[in-house]
Amino acid sequence: MSLVQGRIDVHHHIIPPAFTDAMQRRGLSHVAGAPLPRWTPQDSINIMDTVGTQTAIVSLSAPGVYFDDLPDACRLATACNEYAAQMREDHPKRFGFFAVLPMPFTEQSCTEALYALDVLQADGIVLLGSTKGVFLGDPRFEELMVELHARKAVVLIQVVFRTLCQELHSTDSEDITSWPHSTLTTHSNNCNQASP
Repeated sequence: MSLVQGRIDVHHHIIPPAFTDAMQRRGLSHVAGAPLPRWTPQDSINIMDTVGTQTAIVSLSAPGVYFDDLPDACRLATACNEYAAQMREDHPKRFGFFAVLPMPFTEQSCTEALYALDVLQADGIVLLGSTKGVFLGDPRFEELMVELHARKAVVLIQVVFRTLCQELHSTDSEDITSWPHSTLTTHSNNCNQASP
C-alpha cells in the first residue's frame, strides 16, 4: 500500500554504481561494519512509499569518495553527483540531492561544489565530519566555506566514527558511543576555528 503524505527525508543514502565499483576495485565490501547492500533508485521509492515519504534528498555516506587517490576521488565525486542529478530528472518530485565533494582537498572540493551547485543544481552539499582525521573547522577549508556561504548552500554534516575510533585506540570499530563524540568534536572544532 502506498502512502504519500508529503514528508521530506533529508538524510537518505544512495549507493551509485560508480561508488560500488570503486569499493569493489579496492576489495572493500563493508561500510561502517555492515555489508554494502545492493541498491537501486526503485528500492528507495518502494521504501518511501511504504513509510509515506514524498521526497528524499539523497546523499552519499561515509567513507565518501577519497580512497588515497585524489584524481580518482574527483572523478568519483562527479560520477556520484551526476548519477544523483539523473535520479532527480528520472523521478521528478521524488528526489533531490546533496552533492559529495573530494574532501579533504579544498581546491578540488571547491571546483566540484561549484559544478554541483551551479550546473547540476544540487540542493546542497554533504560533508563528512572529518576525512583522514581532518575536521571541518580546519583553516584549510576556509575557501570552501566562503564559496558555500556565498551561495547560501545548505550543508548536511554526515557523522563518521571509524577514524575517530582508531584515534581513540578503540578495539571495537563499531562502538556506537563514538558517533555523538564525533559530532561534538566536529562542531567544537568548527566553533573554535570561528572564534576570534
